[in-house]
Amino acid sequence: MRKKYDLEIKLKICKEHTENGMGEKKIEKEYGIPRSTVRKWFKKYELGGVEELKKNNTGKSSKKGINKKHFSSIEEELTYVKAERDVLKKTLEILNQ
Repeated sequence: MRKKYDLEIKLKICKEHTENGMGEKKIEKEYGIPRSTVRKWFKKYELGGVEELKKNNTGKSSKKGINKKHFSSIEEELTYVKAERDVLKKTLEILNQ
């Protein structure tokens, strides 16, 4: 069974990352939350801030482990892809330090 985290801890961790540059490894060590979970929160936070973090994970994973997303417009998809790109850029920055 998956552990559920409240919005307060999600927001605190996202702010630690964006405002203080705390990396995924350090967050995992300090808070005991898996990096994969934290990574999802970062994506959600960058995509839509607190409102996006409030949403429950309802997307089903495909057999290859990739979430299928359905967008109502090309602009919505573009925003999502840009947020993913920004998360990857930030991750590379942190890894290259």
